[in-house]
Amino acid sequence: MEHLKGLVSSKLLDTDDTCIVVPCDSLETWVVAAYDGLEHIEDMVTTSDGTVVGNGNGKFVTDSAGTFTVSGIEPGTTLVVKETRQKEGYILDDVPQTAKISAGQTVTLEFRNKKQGNLIIYKLSSVDKSPLEGAQFKITYANGQVVDAADGKLSSNGLYTTNAEGQIILSNITGTIICTEVVSPEGYAIDPNTRSQTVVVNPGDDTQSIYFYNTPLCSLRLSKVDSLTGKPIPNTTFTVKYASGELIGRYTTGADGTVTVSGLLPGSTVVVSEYKVPDNYVLNTTPQTITLKSGSTAVTSAPPSNTGSTSTGGGNNLDFENDPKMVLTIRKYIKGTDFEPLKGVCFKIVDGYGKPIGTNNGVYYTNSAGEIVLEDLEPGTTVTAREISTVEGYVLDGEPQTITIQASKKPQELIFWNKRLAPWSSKKRAAWTEARWPGCSSS
Repeated sequence: MEHLKGLVSSKLLDTDDTCIVVPCDSLETWVVAAYDGLEHIEDMVTTSDGTVVGNGNGKFVTDSAGTFTVSGIEPGTTLVVKETRQKEGYILDDVPQTAKISAGQTVTLEFRNKKQGNLIIYKLSSVDKSPLEGAQFKITYANGQVVDAADGKLSSNGLYTTNAEGQIILSNITGTIICTEVVSPEGYAIDPNTRSQTVVVNPGDDTQSIYFYNTPLCSLRLSKVDSLTGKPIPNTTFTVKYASGELIGRYTTGADGTVTVSGLLPGSTVVVSEYKVPDNYVLNTTPQTITLKSGSTAVTSAPPSNTGSTSTGGGNNLDFENDPKMVLTIRKYIKGTDFEPLKGVCFKIVDGYGKPIGTNNGVYYTNSAGEIVLEDLEPGTTVTAREISTVEGYVLDGEPQTITIQASKKPQELIFWNKRLAPWSSKKRAAWTEARWPGCSSS
């Protein structure tokens, strides 16, 4: 048989072919030779009617020399040979070939195997092109079959993850490959426009590269200050949504009056509104809108506005102001004195709609300092105070006074004056007594 092996070698010089050599008569065996070290290649050999050949249920495997032999084939028999498993890194030639065994002839079948290609997937930051580790991809062929390298040992269901160099390297693959990003690295957003890409890897020494870029997620800094003092307001809760209405979450300011919302999509529009403020402040009901820029928050922002605004520059910051609730002091003095207070004067106090202010149906009495102090009044509230009774010896001041509460550092106050009743002479007292009770006047 050595002359047959030499014949095969001369025909397959510098190729990666598998051949079947059929000798001239039934007294010889026929040889299958794999040239250039292609061992462990599996072939199925049957007759034309499907009968398997040999003692291995039709299976033949090339040895370390790249050959296998089959004996006992009768002339006139048609053999069908099909390659069933190829050496890693080569493409299976699964097209069957036939050979009719004739006496006095040698038949050669050649199976040509091409090397498979390679694919490198790169995952990079869109900002500085640095490699991103930890991105996961689903990789399939065009027919939907997953790409599992090394008989499924190197991936799970076609899922691969980028290494520290931001790469996935796939060897020994050929065909139309679809790469879809399914999980982005922490702190980055998947680009929906390029999350799935297709590449064709050709047989041979072809190495294809495909690039995916992720944009870093960004942050939004919210700040809350007192509209009068500029001091930070802690414990203010904001509702944050995308413009589509999707809720991002609720966030509460800390001791410095700020809170940072992270993990937001660059380029998206976010709407922020106040949800809850401390009791001594007025809820700002005007939402603010911002279109987010990629990267972290910047240090500049537009001046605070209590009316709400749309932020388009200066960074991902939104500043809110809250008006503090105000204090109104009603003061009662004795007319003709140097602001001598009058205690015990009764007032009825209502708002602009006539609704009593406070818990006692709007009724208040001046204290020893001649004051009534009303707290937690919202700016814009109209307050009317009317004296309804005074203390003995003083003239009632029944003229009401009205004030609209302002957000201001200036004290909010209403001042009322009461005149003392004039003292009676003895003649006036006697005349008044005699008129009411005759005979009771005294001299």
